[in-house]
Amino acid sequence: METVNTSPLFSYAAAAALSNGSLYRDRTRDRDELLAFMDANEWFGSSYEQNGDEFMVVMTAEIKNAVSIWINAYRRTNDEKVEILLNLLEKTFPQTSQRFRRYMASEGKGNDRSTWKVLDFMAASLKKELDEYSEEEIKELTASAYSVLKMKELSLFHAFLSYGGEGKPYTDWNYQFKSHQLVKADNTAYAIKDFALMAYIVLNQDAWSENHLVEKALDNRRYAELWMFSALHFICALRTTDIVRLPVPALPYDAETIREKIREGSFSDADAYGIAFELQFRCRMRSSRPHKTLKKGISPEIKLFIPESLHVPLGFIMAIALSFRSEDDPFVSTDFTLQDIIRFFGEDFVRASGYRKFKSRRANKSYLQGIEAVADDIAGNPKGYMLASLARSHKGGIGKLSEITDVYLRDAKFTGEDPAFVLKEMFERGIFGFIPCMLLEMYEGKSYQSLSVREQTAVIQALGMDAWQIESVALSLTMSYQQAGEIVKSTLLEAGGEHCLEKTLQNLASGWAVSKGSEFMCLRRAAGLECLTQGSASCLGCGYEIYTKTAMEMLVREYIRMNRLIRESENSNRIKDILKKFIIPSILQIFQSIAVLYPEADMDILQKIVERGMKDADIS
Repeated sequence: METVNTSPLFSYAAAAALSNGSLYRDRTRDRDELLAFMDANEWFGSSYEQNGDEFMVVMTAEIKNAVSIWINAYRRTNDEKVEILLNLLEKTFPQTSQRFRRYMASEGKGNDRSTWKVLDFMAASLKKELDEYSEEEIKELTASAYSVLKMKELSLFHAFLSYGGEGKPYTDWNYQFKSHQLVKADNTAYAIKDFALMAYIVLNQDAWSENHLVEKALDNRRYAELWMFSALHFICALRTTDIVRLPVPALPYDAETIREKIREGSFSDADAYGIAFELQFRCRMRSSRPHKTLKKGISPEIKLFIPESLHVPLGFIMAIALSFRSEDDPFVSTDFTLQDIIRFFGEDFVRASGYRKFKSRRANKSYLQGIEAVADDIAGNPKGYMLASLARSHKGGIGKLSEITDVYLRDAKFTGEDPAFVLKEMFERGIFGFIPCMLLEMYEGKSYQSLSVREQTAVIQALGMDAWQIESVALSLTMSYQQAGEIVKSTLLEAGGEHCLEKTLQNLASGWAVSKGSEFMCLRRAAGLECLTQGSASCLGCGYEIYTKTAMEMLVREYIRMNRLIRESENSNRIKDILKKFIIPSILQIFQSIAVLYPEADMDILQKIVERGMKDADIS
């Protein structure tokens, strides 16, 4: 079997740069631009393979010459590039080079981008002096120029061919060039199966292993940022101008420690969850508005929603990418080549993207449309984040990925055959409380069972509450449960009876039950009814509120604030009463509902939020 000799591209380029004083420094940015140059020229027909950080290539004379030219001109000014290329051309075709100098001088042409682009074309394409070309060969050369040069550059090239100076022009023909046909970019939403496949590759740990994503990202900043940039499109529909301005969450360790922990497998899920949780929290606290419409002042705030099951994988991806980030860098880079995508994600991903670069605009449309299974936008259909969440938890590989889309399309119409999909949606949105528990139990035809007094006491004690709180809070919790039952029954009766139950659950699970703030959802809105407290600024305590995970943050902040007031106020009994009847029962209602709604879910992060709040309240 014949052995093919290959050479390391980056090592060759570094040595060439060192010998001729090039500005190429073998840094990540320089390597990326060299790879882009090789990709643009299809590696000059030579074979290559990646070996760790290096690319092994059959180093032909054509590649050596091309790389040498590129290295010499790398990051030079237009004037410098023109002089480098003219000197290079002069070594092989001195007559052509000298005539080009005379042409530029006689026409008073400056050394702009078009000038060196034409010289670059001639240096790469000429096989002999131009005055040795026949008219037919000139025609072929011009056709070749038309395929690679822009209109301004073509005009300059033709003017040079027609320049006689002290001799005969290279051609007597008057070439006319039509504008290059522009292929309209495909900005339609990705198809459901393509979007599901991309989500699977980006977010599913089985796919990470298949494509060695973690290893590649740890060794290459560009790949790490490509991973994070792609992942963000499954939790939001932001423009790239807004993505680069996202607030940067704090990392739990320094950059080297993070990468080392990930390599050795000791970077915990809790650490990853915390990074994603903080990103969402900071976005909500900052209340940014889209960059494109910022001056108009009428656009809504930037929305970023991380489903519960995506916190850990997204936090993991962010940990790697942000560990490479310097203080003044944007949140993430946004410009990646098709070859970057192929090398990192693999052939399946690039096939799903239509063998084109991954486009924010197309991904955003897929996310915003929610991969609707019906033509019109019907309230209650599951949204794009659900498909990403399903792909995240999918087992069985790409061959069985269609099962996800089949389930998704079926449940997008809410067949009523299986409430598991609705429960999954509620989990991803972080919906808690007695009301959704009762709605789901009613839908399944069961009787809702609350925790016993002993179990309630255990929960209260686990959260570190004082002894004076236990008995009174347990009583308030029981009253909250009874009140929730009455509210659910009366609301469904007002909405038209129990036949409204399916639609109410569906609207709740898919986010169509908005309240006055992001902390709550509204039972009345889910049932298609109007709010009864239009003049109220908050939903807490109205009775129809349904808690979300962000409500936990708000409740803990209130718990801290009121504990401070108890120590400062003369009327501490009133504040304690508010804590016992509203704040603490609301917190416990969330925890009690978790055990019923999501018994297999690991919700330790919520308990840590509360424990941290309790500790802060004790310290303050």
